[in-house]
Amino acid sequence: MRWIVIAITVNKKTILFPCGGLRGARLMIEILQKSKIIHAELKNGSYYKYVWLGNDNFAKLFENWNYESNKGKYKGLLEFDEKISYYFDYDEFNNEKEIIGIDVEDGLEDAEIIDFTIENINWDIN
Repeated sequence: MRWIVIAITVNKKTILFPCGGLRGARLMIEILQKSKIIHAELKNGSYYKYVWLGNDNFAKLFENWNYESNKGKYKGLLEFDEKISYYFDYDEFNNEKEIIGIDVEDGLEDAEIIDFTIENINWDIN
């Protein structure tokens, strides 16, 4: 078996994670997926924001949220949610390339995603 090493740099410090083969590397990468905001351009010229949930603290917070609370650890989540059109589950895509062509805007003509940018969600959970 070949070993694969994943190197992650945080605050100018590199951490090495040895993984047993390709399957082990995929599992390690899955463990590290952050939730992301997708800024999408649709075929009809409209722009929408979507979220691709990861398996990070933000995704756990969102999963436990009651869609109404705006206090304590949920402060700000209500306003954030109002700006998001759709939430994709963690395992809905294998990679970012699969986002092109997706249409989640029911009833909207030419709503396929034709271009997008992605940014990590860096949510401060107190």
